[in-house]
Amino acid sequence: MLGQLLDNRYQVHQLLGSGGFSRTYLAQDTRRPGQPVCVVKQLVHRASDPEQLAFVRRLFRQEGEILERLGEQDQIPRLLAYFEQKEEFFLVQEYIEGLSLEQELTLPPVWNETQVLNFLKDVLTTLTFVHAQNVIHRDIKPSNLIRRHSDQKIVLLDFGAVKRIHSGDTPADGQSTLGLGTTGYAPLEQVEGRPRPGSDIYALGVMAIQGLIGVNPLQIPEDDQGELLWQVPNLHPTLTAVLRRMTRRYYWDRYDRTAAVLQDLATVEKHLYEPPETLLLPKVGNLSRQGDIVLVDDQPERLRWLSLTLVEQGFNVRSTADGTLALEMAQTQTPDLLLVEAALPGMDGYEFCQRCQSQSALQAVPVMILSDQTAPWAAVKAFSVGAVDYLPRPFKVLELIARMETRLHQGRLCREVTFLQQQLQQTQARLQMEIQCRQDLEQKLHEHPQPN
Repeated sequence: MLGQLLDNRYQVHQLLGSGGFSRTYLAQDTRRPGQPVCVVKQLVHRASDPEQLAFVRRLFRQEGEILERLGEQDQIPRLLAYFEQKEEFFLVQEYIEGLSLEQELTLPPVWNETQVLNFLKDVLTTLTFVHAQNVIHRDIKPSNLIRRHSDQKIVLLDFGAVKRIHSGDTPADGQSTLGLGTTGYAPLEQVEGRPRPGSDIYALGVMAIQGLIGVNPLQIPEDDQGELLWQVPNLHPTLTAVLRRMTRRYYWDRYDRTAAVLQDLATVEKHLYEPPETLLLPKVGNLSRQGDIVLVDDQPERLRWLSLTLVEQGFNVRSTADGTLALEMAQTQTPDLLLVEAALPGMDGYEFCQRCQSQSALQAVPVMILSDQTAPWAAVKAFSVGAVDYLPRPFKVLELIARMETRLHQGRLCREVTFLQQQLQQTQARLQMEIQCRQDLEQKLHEHPQPN
């Protein structure tokens, strides 16, 4: 196939991919100004007699009409042509320059909340258009999504025109494909041959979870009811609930419309980014009083009073009288701040702080120590073991909150810097990969020049 001129127009230069259902080539359109690059997909069929061939031809034309209609959406490649040549069927589509999400998901770090939200909204908007055309994609997976280089939008590829022809065939490339779908991404009803719009939603949810935890879907365990078992510390609970509903085992427990998912994601976004409501207490600068706090104090009344006070001021508080239990709570879900009493039985506040410093997951969590001891040595000791602040009693609640806000704000700034550094590293890696892909393409074109 390489080097051939298809339909007296498309000069084939490079094999991009091959499977049991199709072979995809990079080609040049010799009849357009500048001879732009395009993608030619050869549909592999097994029709062995005229009747079967006629059926394949009719189905191919129907699929071509569907793909042409879908190409009106900006994040679906445009269908440029479809034709038959020597009883072989070909689709010609727009070439998308970008990075496959299959490649992106191999790059560190894992996705954060913002990246997952943007990913879901981006693809769900495209799927809303697709489903409105009474079409189900049926094979949402990382290799069928590409982040377009020009605007970073995600483009949805491979609507599997030929896969309908091979509804029961086993692909020759060894990939486990379930009719129209891939193991790990295809939900139960699709495996049983009854796909629905919610089947695409399931696959998209699985991809979002994969991006958050960095684990292939086949490696995600299931509970006794077949539901996926996964957890991301500090992930917003509303986003967690949305992802769990997107990936329910049975379709009747799952979202059935993309609009419903987008509506719930808007709620998540509102909770994540909406400024906090005005509080009755005087404001400390313009800092946000939202944060997850682990509070440790062995005096029940004092613990209860301070816990209720902080909750009233907008903090999420997990409280306990035991230092060891507090460490376990912090390890299970990393808090934004640890507020600990110095004079705890068994493990006091200073040892607690040292334990936190010895654990990589808690080293970055600020620890504030509260104490009845007003002597200077107590504060010096607190700072020497890694505490960020020391507050002796009696203290005013406003002073405590002001100090907490300052430490939380500093923590947010540190996390933001870390996140920006990770984004920069990821962008650099992606650009390097794209540059290499472009160089490989230019090399291939140079090796196979257009004949005079």
